[in-house]
Amino acid sequence: CSLSEDSAQTRSNLGTLNVLGPNRKYCIVKKDSGLCEEHGGMSEGIHPSSLYANGPGLHLMRQTHIVISLTALLKHALHIADYQLLVRKRTCLNALNPKWTRPISILFWKRAMRSSQMSAAFAMTRFPNCRHCPIIMQLMYWVEQLQTSRPAEMLCDKPRPAALSGQAGTRSLEIGGPLYVQLQRFCQMHGVSQFVVLFAAFRAMHFRLTGQEDATIGTVNANRAGWEVKDTIGVLANMKCLRIIVGDESFQELVKQVDTVAAASQANADVPFEIIVSKLKNDQDFSRHPLVQLVFAEHSQRDLGPLKLGGIDSEFLGDGKALKFDLELHFYQQMDGMLGTALFSTDLFAPETIENMLSVFSRILESCLADPNAVIASLPLMRDTDYSKLDEMGLLQVEKTAYPRDSSVVDIFREQARVCPSRVAVRDASTEMTYAQLDMVSDVLSRWLYKRSLAPETLVGVFAARSCQTIVALLGILKANLAYLPFDVNAPAARVEAILSSMRGKRIILVGADEQPPDVKASDLELISIAEALDEQARDDSTQHTLTTPRGPSATSLAYVMFTSGSTGQPKGVMVEHRGIVRLVRDNNLVQHLPSSPVMAHMAILAFDGSTWEIYASLLRGGTLDSLMTPALFRYYALQSSGIFSELDMLCLGGEALLPNDMLSMKALQIGKVVNGYGPTENTTFSTSFLISKDEEYTNGVPIGRALSNSGAHVMDSKLQLVPLGVIGELVLTGDGLARGYTDAQRNINRFLAVKIGGETVRAYRTGDYVRHRPIDGLLEFIGRIDGQVKIRGNRVELGEIEQVLMSHAMVRDAVMVLQRHNGNNTRLAGFVTVHANDEMVDEETQEQLLDFLEARLPVYMVPSTLTILDTMPINQNGKVDRKMLEQRINT
Repeated sequence: CSLSEDSAQTRSNLGTLNVLGPNRKYCIVKKDSGLCEEHGGMSEGIHPSSLYANGPGLHLMRQTHIVISLTALLKHALHIADYQLLVRKRTCLNALNPKWTRPISILFWKRAMRSSQMSAAFAMTRFPNCRHCPIIMQLMYWVEQLQTSRPAEMLCDKPRPAALSGQAGTRSLEIGGPLYVQLQRFCQMHGVSQFVVLFAAFRAMHFRLTGQEDATIGTVNANRAGWEVKDTIGVLANMKCLRIIVGDESFQELVKQVDTVAAASQANADVPFEIIVSKLKNDQDFSRHPLVQLVFAEHSQRDLGPLKLGGIDSEFLGDGKALKFDLELHFYQQMDGMLGTALFSTDLFAPETIENMLSVFSRILESCLADPNAVIASLPLMRDTDYSKLDEMGLLQVEKTAYPRDSSVVDIFREQARVCPSRVAVRDASTEMTYAQLDMVSDVLSRWLYKRSLAPETLVGVFAARSCQTIVALLGILKANLAYLPFDVNAPAARVEAILSSMRGKRIILVGADEQPPDVKASDLELISIAEALDEQARDDSTQHTLTTPRGPSATSLAYVMFTSGSTGQPKGVMVEHRGIVRLVRDNNLVQHLPSSPVMAHMAILAFDGSTWEIYASLLRGGTLDSLMTPALFRYYALQSSGIFSELDMLCLGGEALLPNDMLSMKALQIGKVVNGYGPTENTTFSTSFLISKDEEYTNGVPIGRALSNSGAHVMDSKLQLVPLGVIGELVLTGDGLARGYTDAQRNINRFLAVKIGGETVRAYRTGDYVRHRPIDGLLEFIGRIDGQVKIRGNRVELGEIEQVLMSHAMVRDAVMVLQRHNGNNTRLAGFVTVHANDEMVDEETQEQLLDFLEARLPVYMVPSTLTILDTMPINQNGKVDRKMLEQRINT
């Protein structure tokens, strides 16, 4: 087929070839070429429209998007019908309506004249400092809106490649029936458009799936407001960036925010997107589109079916095979509802993830329209189908095993000593002890403690480094039906005093060999070396005909109290029972990866709950006290001396999030098995575990896996309701590993509580950790903390505790702690303070004084690496301290 010369003249822009030169782009008009030639001579680079025969009576016409947009296509069906008019009737275009015969190039010229006079580029060049110039004012609006913005992104299933291929998959959903009626009614009642409501639902969905409070989503503006461009063929569309903040708002409040932001963006829509991008000067990343990764659009066409092309039957097919962004969600108006189509990058997402996303969108829209005043963060999202999915994946039930649930640590250790008395139980640099020897010597210490007439479960402090003698002390305390309280031997005296204040009655601290007792001021405190206590009791035993055996503990007796950082400025003690320890190390889906009599490295300090796993996974399974370390220490050894891992049966990592970059080091190691363990002290060290595959790439960090046997791990919203797959929520733990609670009962409130799981009410612990179930397999992924708690070298740290200590200094007015990324992965603490107005002499000595002040009161891992004194703290749009800006400052 071919078009007449008249048609080519009226559509000179449609025969335009775009050429990229060395410094700029050029447009070349092919004057002698019609819009379409014979099939054999078609050149796709020049001819933007193509007509293909796909069988008798069936033809496919393709319009290149750079030449004609969907809006123009639907507005100008008459131009497309020219194919029929010219071929069948041989009608000259001059005989048609003069409106259509006016050369389109003039329309483009008129728009170009209007735009160039006040274009952003022109204005920036001629009037860079003119704040009253309309286009400059619009540009200033966008710079202010977007200079600190963060593009909305979805959690991906696959690693992001260096450059996206553009290949897209599609999934769809429909809004019809009663839901569509509700949507229309809501729009009428609140005086907003369908676009605003659907965009708000999309942003709410994004928030629930990612937890991203401040996010920018793109939408397309048709840019056809003026009469002179209303009917122009071509792509005049411009990308708009809508920055929406979601916190504790209701859906109705979110709709108002979207309506306001959308109106403001429309009022400033004359600035081309590329000008905004160039002004902001973001770092170039070929794997990401600048400023936006997600796009939402609503199309008002009432029917995407047949176009009126004379007597020709036609249907719009679209093209879902090319994509610039990570994800696009388009809604098209139909006669009785809306048709939604999601285009997603197959480089990043699995189809199941997008299907799950659309399902969550649908549920959010239903819930929000039913109750517009509901808070976004706690919208109930579960349906029966969601319960079924969780149930099918085994995420509702607790996997129970036949472990010795009613036995204490002492019972099981004595059994191991009876079965393998001559096996080495523990060794250090100078000593080793068999099970029989360890059993006998720890009995001696238990009798010494028993003579002190201490009440059951009395706390006994242990101030000792890793050694055989230290293990004797722990077992001796447990055998006397007492509980041990481990101290960090490097902790400052003020920290030790704060912990001692929680001990009631007579206070005893057993001190290890070569350790200097802490210089603390406390009444009724007895400090005695472990060796001295053993010698004293051995002398007493030598004079006794019958040795007294203290009554041992039960499974629910208190085993130890371990102190972690507290947000109030005071450390909090976690009370762990014997059953929690036994659940951790016997007959579960974690120890199944260990050999029957493991050799384990005792690397953790006693005050770190990882030591519980190291010690008892060995002693309660007939092993010998070789490998638990934090990922930070793993990174060091992996880089400096990777050969030390070659003979390990299993490497168990825990204490911090395991990042994708860690896997690069791990793949170079020859290790039998590598397990990523997760868990707070409040659930006895490990709550979940995941066997790492070296062949898999973990886009969002290594999963924390599934719950340990005899424990539950559930994802819940702020109202303690279960959430569907893929939705971010708080990790809530249940089962036999739960601690008794905190030494300060007031701290138990809203932490240890009852929840309903599968119709059954059970005791639970709220971790304060954000997680989600991966949509593809249900594995748990760690997202981050709800509060200001972080992990530093495996130690749990409340940023609020450090801030409180800093603000107790007379000079400090305000203090903020943030994380500093060192060498890409390793985390350090960085502090920012403001001082009182009368403190004019602020210099480096002041910083040193404040750091010394912290070192005297906090463990070394809680002292920031840097401390910066500011005039004022930066404030964000919500009127709060802008922690993100401080993080950017310290990490730049």
